[in-house]
Amino acid sequence: MSAAAAMRLVFAGVIGLVAAGQAFGQFGGLFRRGSSGGGESRSRQDEGNQAQSEVLRMSAGDKIRLELTKVRVSLNLTPDQLAPWQGYESKVIELLDDPSQGPRAAGGDGAAKQIDQNASALRKRLAEFEDLAAATAKLYATLSADQRSVADRMLPATVPPAFAPAPAAARRDREADKPRTTNY
Repeated sequence: MSAAAAMRLVFAGVIGLVAAGQAFGQFGGLFRRGSSGGGESRSRQDEGNQAQSEVLRMSAGDKIRLELTKVRVSLNLTPDQLAPWQGYESKVIELLDDPSQGPRAAGGDGAAKQIDQNASALRKRLAEFEDLAAATAKLYATLSADQRSVADRMLPATVPPAFAPAPAAARRDREADKPRTTNY
């Protein structure tokens, strides 16, 4: 091989390496999953992380509302099914918007009055859940077998908790009453 042919071969190799380097850089490099990368792919990754953290900062009620939307879209409801769906959805929203979501922390009232107030709040919450159960039955009566399968999988994520936990102050009071142990 002549010197000129060897020079052309080296030159072609260098050009190939430069082109390959640019191509790998454009798609995140050879080790995309493990590398910290840079440039445009990194900014897209940061945007994705930011969007994910926005979802994590959603309130529990907002997450349930989002799930309601996902279920409605996934069910691909017919016009005849919209009214039962809206009935179900309105009962869920009523549960979310209810300020008395179950037992509350003790106030300045006597024990008997506090227990009576908690029992009343639980009876009210139970009635709301019974209304939700009735709306669910009406909705299920209109769904096809395929839609029921989707509903069975997705609807549980749209049901609010039966009652909210006691406020932080009440939990702190209960924690203060617990015996403390020291490990040496």
